[in-house]
Formats: sequence, C-alpha cells, structure tokens
Amino acid sequence: MNLTNDGVIDVQGGGLRINVGTGGASSAGGGTLTSRSGSQINVASSATAEIGGSLTLGGSLDLASGAIMRGRGGFVINNGGILRGLGTVDVGSGSVQNNGLVTPGNSSAAIGVLNIIGDYSQGASANLAIDLAGTAAGQFDVLVVSGTATLAGTLTAALANGFQPPPGSQFRVLQAAARSGDFTTKTLPSNFSTTPGANYVLNFAASLCGGSICFDNSGGDFLWSNPLNWNTDLLPALSDAVVIDLGGNNSILFNTGIHTIGSLALSSTNSLNIAAGTLTISNDSLLDGSLRISGGSLNIDAATVTASRLTQTAGTLAIQGGKTLRVSGQYDWTAGGTIAGPGTLALLSGSTWNINDSVGANFHVLSGV
Repeated sequence: MNLTNDGVIDVQGGGLRINVGTGGASSAGGGTLTSRSGSQINVASSATAEIGGSLTLGGSLDLASGAIMRGRGGFVINNGGILRGLGTVDVGSGSVQNNGLVTPGNSSAAIGVLNIIGDYSQGASANLAIDLAGTAAGQFDVLVVSGTATLAGTLTAALANGFQPPPGSQFRVLQAAARSGDFTTKTLPSNFSTTPGANYVLNFAASLCGGSICFDNSGGDFLWSNPLNWNTDLLPALSDAVVIDLGGNNSILFNTGIHTIGSLALSSTNSLNIAAGTLTISNDSLLDGSLRISGGSLNIDAATVTASRLTQTAGTLAIQGGKTLRVSGQYDWTAGGTIAGPGTLALLSGSTWNINDSVGANFHVLSGV
C-alpha cells in the first residue's frame, strides 16, 4: 500500500505500523509513505512509528524525547522538508538523505540530541541547523550518526537564549562513526571556526581579536595560506599584528609563499609549523606556543622575538643584523637545520638548547645561565 499524507499523523503512544508485518520493520518492505509539503508527522515520547517501505518527507517530522521512527525502505527529506526532535531515526543499514533541513531539538525543547541509526547523507541544497545555549552536554544540539556522515550543503549554527561562550569553548555537534566530505557553506556566529572530523567540532576563539588580524580557521584546514582562515578573509601583511589564539590544541601549517608580517602572538595552546616558504617577522613578538621549522625559512627582522618552545629539524632560521631571537624555554635542533645571519640567538636564564648534531645520535645540551 502507498500512503500519501497531506494532513497530520500523530503517534501518541505505543506503535504505528505501515506496510509492516508482525515481526516489525526488520527489512525493507513494499509501499511508500509520502508526507507532502505542509503535512506533519508527530511521534510522542516513547512511541514508535514503523514503515516497511520508503519514507519521503516534504513536510515536518517531529520526534519527542525517546520517540523512534523506524524504516528499512529509505528515508529522503525533500527540499522544504524538516526533520527535528530529540528521538531516533532508525534506517538500519540504509541512509537518511537530507535535501531539506535537519535540526536537533524541537519547539518544546530547543536544544537536544537527534540520533540516526544508519548513514546520513546531506545534499548540496540541505542544511544542518545547530543551536548553542551552553558548553555542557545537553546545552547544545548534537546529531549522532551510527554510520557514515557524508557532508555537503550548509551548516548553520546560532547562539540561543542569550548565551555568550567563553573563549576556547568547543562544541562536538556531529558525532559519526566516519565522515566524508564537508559542508560547502558554514554560517557561524562571529569568531567561530570548525574542526572537521568524524567528531565535527565548533570552536570559539576570543570575543575580540587582540591584533589587527586573527587566525580563526574558518576555512577548516589550519593553513596559513588560506585567506578564509583569517578573520579579515585576507592574508596577513607587513603592517599587521598577527594573533593565533584558537581554543584547544591546534597546529597551524605554513607551507607556501613568501610572507612578511608585523608582529606575531602565538598562544600557549597553539603551534606553528613552518614547512616550506618564507615567513619574516618584522616587529617585536612573543611566541608562547610551539614553533617548529621543518623546512622553508623563518626570518627574524625584529629587534626582539621571544620564543618559548622552538624545534628545528630542517630549513633555515635567519636572524638579521642587530636583531635578537630569545629562547625562554627549550630549543631542539637537529642536524639538517641551518642557523644563519649576523644577529643574536640568546638563551634566557633557565632555557635549554638540545643539539642533535648527528641523526640517530644523542642530544647535546647547552643551558641558559
């Protein structure tokens, strides 16, 4: 039997079975349920709706906490269709194909966790909408997928109930066994960035940029050379005071081009890896995070640059005449790296320089006095 819904289906308790035998929806059955634009399907708390065939959603499907929508014949959300709630969609080894809107939470509980048993695939026209009302579990929306999440389309995040996240806040809003692709468009509150992965994370940096340009990783790839990763959507230039202060432990990769900046502030929880290209620092700078030179060149052309932790395995560290690089913590240097220029490398009191002058040999240690 094929069923078309242009009205309202309310499953208030117990179970509703459509094209399902007495054994339940354990395998794909015949017939379809098409819920057209403007229609509604509501499944109350602890109730179950089972469909033996396919479900095509052009209206809305609301799942209360503990509610289950189960089917094995496929589930497609059309453009204009809405899946929302705090329950579970169970498609077994199948997939939920989102071409419309998926939003965890519902009108009575704006924040919530929506579960999908099976795979989740988001099309180019689709949207995953997430609300953030706090940092603790249960205070922000989450989509949990037991299988693979295949991403495209739009991710929209919004702050709810007047919430202002503290700097460094992270929100794991999509949890899947595996992920492929990424959202093409990310509509996020100010100073938010994403860390794509099977666990898809929203990161909040500081509420204000402490320099003239800040790394926010909005492009999602942690590359210095991607303009979208900077809050101005432009690469840093000679006049810029550059700040890298993302929440969490993050590694930014500098791997192409010749770039000259003003100053650089690197927070203690972040690291910068220079793998290729040339970065010149021309104004006094404080690098509290980890700085690594694995290729390319770092050119010190500022009166004083202070680095807490420096590792050099290759590439060139060039210190210009009359300029000073001060190491306040530890400098690990391995044969293959080059230190050049007429400037000064200063080990501050309590600092350590570990020198590995032959690959595979032991480190030799020079300490600041």
